[in-house]
Amino acid sequence: PTIWAHELSIMVFGVLTIMGGAYTLRYRAHVNMDLFYMRFSARGKAILDMLTFPFFLVFVLIILWFGWEFALRSVQNLEISQSNWAPPLWPVKLAIPLGALLLLLQGISNFLSDLHTVITGKGAAE
Repeated sequence: PTIWAHELSIMVFGVLTIMGGAYTLRYRAHVNMDLFYMRFSARGKAILDMLTFPFFLVFVLIILWFGWEFALRSVQNLEISQSNWAPPLWPVKLAIPLGALLLLLQGISNFLSDLHTVITGKGAAE
């Protein structure tokens, strides 16, 4: 085994996970309670999504706020890993607020799309 493979795989996994949140939200592929959700019409789903948006907003804003503080401290200190390989950690930690920002922007886009569906009765893709 190498001295860098395990640590690098953890870093890559972390970055892909946080960045993948917005991508997954774009395709509305996050877990839903399908037992109930799938029974609603497009307008009903949009209303339900709009009702849950404030919870999403609070969650993402908390991640964005604390992620920014966490990353900023890391950048200011030019933080490196304590392993023998000693890679810089600040680029990985910057992915947290960046991923949260992308998630926020996609959430706002979805909210506006849902609002359009509620008002017109048609999905944004129609």
